[in-house]
Amino acid sequence: MRSERGFSLIEVVIATVVFMVVVLIVGSYYPTASLSGRIGRNVTIATSLADQKMANLRAMAFNSVAGSSGSTAIGGVSFSWTVTVCNPPSAAGCSGLPAPCSGGGALSDTKLTKICVQVTWTDQGSTTARTVSRVTFIQGYY
Repeated sequence: MRSERGFSLIEVVIATVVFMVVVLIVGSYYPTASLSGRIGRNVTIATSLADQKMANLRAMAFNSVAGSSGSTAIGGVSFSWTVTVCNPPSAAGCSGLPAPCSGGGALSDTKLTKICVQVTWTDQGSTTARTVSRVTFIQGYY
């Protein structure tokens, strides 16, 4: 009686086919995961930029806070930011802004200022613009 060692050719072929099917299925998820990773990175960068602008505005004197805009490129993506200042928050110039920056309700206190920072960008390989917004109120005490 001869002892058998190793695998037969059919077993090797079947194992190779099963392995290739698994590799193709897992590999098909790579583009989606890669795109999601890029979108997530850009949202994080935009949020960080908006938070930095907001922190800079909070550090300013109440009377010197003013609207501004600009852009910066990070990692091959251009991020545009806009700072809108509404004093009082119900000022007419604030009504046409996109949510959450629009509207100030019945807030008409001139010592209260609404600040909206919006960062907009378009992901690589996309035509859809994305936006991150930060809104805060600051109060002057004098």
